[in-house]
Amino acid sequence: MALEIEESKQELSKVKELLKNEPRGLSITDISRILNMNRNSVSKYLNMLLVSGHVDMRSVGVAKVYFLSQRVPISAMLDFSSDCIIVLDANLKIVQLNDNYADFSGYPREELVGTSIMDRKLPVLTDAIDPHIFEEVLRGQDLSRELWWEADGEDFSFLIKMIPTVFDDAAGCHRDTRKYHGSETH
Repeated sequence: MALEIEESKQELSKVKELLKNEPRGLSITDISRILNMNRNSVSKYLNMLLVSGHVDMRSVGVAKVYFLSQRVPISAMLDFSSDCIIVLDANLKIVQLNDNYADFSGYPREELVGTSIMDRKLPVLTDAIDPHIFEEVLRGQDLSRELWWEADGEDFSFLIKMIPTVFDDAAGCHRDTRKYHGSETH
């Protein structure tokens, strides 16, 4: 079984490598012919790559043309946002976070990554969020909540967006937390 998994990974890599050199995309038949692979296997691999977000597909006449997706990894975008962003896995453990949330929380990034948000007292997340709402997000539902939070005698309003996200190696939830001071809320 381990051998079959390793062979599948190699075949997936071959398909991705081929598509990397074909920006206009290729059909299942073209990929099958070029890589000398069974058409059904190519279709299976392309479906796996499509579901995981590695390739996109468009219809051209009766053919389906597949090409590498142009998505940017979330890890590359985290620190470009002015929002506080936390990425959680299905067990509510912090997988990634941006500098804005680390600064806001008062904890170093290295101390937060790998810890459950339920095991640590974190600003806004621990005090204001009912852990049951994460169950809805893990079932695939986007949620947004506005929360009021007080710290050091100052009131803050937060718009928390919970977005189910698929990663190469796990499913998670992206927490986009925007901080607004009281009267600045829009």
